[in-house]
Amino acid sequence: YEEDIWTEIAKYLDKKSLVRLGMVDHWFHKFMFHESVWKYACLRDLNVSPPKEVAFKWRELYAASF
Repeated sequence: YEEDIWTEIAKYLDKKSLVRLGMVDHWFHKFMFHESVWKYACLRDLNVSPPKEVAFKWRELYAASF
């Protein structure tokens, strides 16, 4: 799979679809742990500004928000 393409596709998926994508196979499961996927989801769905540095994991912030 092409990671860059799937990163772009993931930007348009809602939270339920992101979780489902992670269940497709081992590659997608690992892909869904990339911080870039969840950072974009947080910035989009939580309407937060992108900080320069963070002391947390974007995936955990997103999960805690819902």
